[in-house]
Amino acid sequence: TDSMYNNFVNEFKWGGLPDSSLYLGYVTRRHCGMYRGHFSKLADALIANNQNEKAQKALNTCMNVFPNQQVAFDARVTPLVTAYYDAGAPKQGRAHAGELRQVLTDNLEYLTDLSRQHQREARRKIRNGFYGLNRLRRSASGAGQDTFAQEIGQDIQRLQNQSNLRRGPQQRRR
Repeated sequence: TDSMYNNFVNEFKWGGLPDSSLYLGYVTRRHCGMYRGHFSKLADALIANNQNEKAQKALNTCMNVFPNQQVAFDARVTPLVTAYYDAGAPKQGRAHAGELRQVLTDNLEYLTDLSRQHQREARRKIRNGFYGLNRLRRSASGAGQDTFAQEIGQDIQRLQNQSNLRRGPQQRRR
């Protein structure tokens, strides 16, 4: 954990990733998503060792190096938000949770507005979006942010009602 922390937070330079004028191709964005996952695991290990300040610093580095504007948020960012809450940084967790909620709901609003055929083709993306929102709701609730959790729950209900995938089997066959 110490070596990974030192490398990720102090040693690695990360190129110019936060620079929005820098173009990141598909493969680079995928790798950035994997590094976000590594930061999440690092933060979880630090929290388990009662090193919350280091966990917060690692999470801040991750969010600064891989901002939403360069590497779009998706459901896989939820563990980072949860780690902020677990590390005792509810304000930062809430800020990133709000940004993630907006991304997920915007994506789901678009996807659930598609025709039934296109929704079937995008089923995995739709499920991942709902999974991310549900996980985000549970994280907010676990951090004592009940009002925010209820708002996310309302988003989920509204989007499920909007989705053609929620219709009965007879309607889906048409």
